[in-house]
Amino acid sequence: MQSDTSQKISEAIQNSAGEKLNPEQAAPGSSESSAQNLKKGSANRKMLLWFLCGILWGVALTFIAGVLYLRHNLIQEMPLAEDFTHTADKVGPVAQKYGWRVSYNDCGLPRLIDNQPVEVYRFCKSRYAYELLQNEDDRKIACMLPCAISVYQKSDGVTYISKLNMPLITQLLGGSSIGIFNEKISPEQRAIMSHFPVRK
Repeated sequence: MQSDTSQKISEAIQNSAGEKLNPEQAAPGSSESSAQNLKKGSANRKMLLWFLCGILWGVALTFIAGVLYLRHNLIQEMPLAEDFTHTADKVGPVAQKYGWRVSYNDCGLPRLIDNQPVEVYRFCKSRYAYELLQNEDDRKIACMLPCAISVYQKSDGVTYISKLNMPLITQLLGGSSIGIFNEKISPEQRAIMSHFPVRK
């Protein structure tokens, strides 16, 4: 009886040790689990990479769109129905009609380029200039004052008028200049520009 009992005990110990140390039973489960973990990790890395690429593409496209928009809208150019002489003669009287002082280019800018005339006019209204520069934080806009427009002729024989899009610039800069331009300056500038019919 004792020999049978001791034999059973030794067999039980060997079986339990075999279950712990048998590589054929332990390996398949662990290899499948590690393979699944590797696949999940690779999929997560790919998703993260695509997400980052999407963000970079979005930033790049937004930047390009912003540059193209500013390039097209920062300076406004309009072909006019009237010739250069007629247009140039009207600029001063029309601006003065709305209370704006007009000065002409005195910096040596050529008035003829390839026999095509160019004239630059600067518009100033002291009341609006004071309001624009009163706030110290907005005083940097002084570098763009007084407002300028140019009248010129191109090789196609058409006369053009161009000016900075000051409402857009003030939107970019922010501050109190936005309200001053939108509520006071822009309406008067549009009224002045309405005296120069655009070529159709």
